Amino acid sequence: MELEDRIPSHSAFNISCDMLNAIIPMALDWRELENRLVLHGWYIPKKYETRYDRSDVIYRMAIKASSVAGRFSDQITACLNRNYKVVISEIRELPITQLSSYSERYFLEYPSQIGGLLWALVSDLRCGAQKLAMFYLMRTIRKMLLMGVDRLPHMSGIDLDSLH
Repeated sequence: MELEDRIPSHSAFNISCDMLNAIIPMALDWRELENRLVLHGWYIPKKYETRYDRSDVIYRMAIKASSVAGRFSDQITACLNRNYKVVISEIRELPITQLSSYSERYFLEYPSQIGGLLWALVSDLRCGAQKLAMFYLMRTIRKMLLMGVDRLPHMSGIDLDSLH
């Protein structure tokens, strides 16, 4: 029996939009998401010509599309599970009492892979895993603020309902 079959996990559409707002931009490339969105019938406006504006729109659209059960959400879940299979497997094999120390070590040793840690924690159904994900999300935000990053590109006020 595969590890994924022994310990149930959440799909992307079961994850809060707040957490998806953090995980998707940290874990997936906006160009890959753009291709997936177009294949699923999303209209991507041409008026956003700069890379920053375009990536912002793409991330917001992907987050919205991932928050609804369906093929897009299933594909995003599969992609995240595939990209972060190692950390997911390691977390799922640990007893819940060891998640905190593992997460701290991972957070410090792999700062560019925080999206994977967050996904592994938030998709784990065991009590306490989601709270750890929120804790490390807050630490990541504090770290970014200390580094002078004052805005994540996907947090603009674009009305996504008008794009689909």
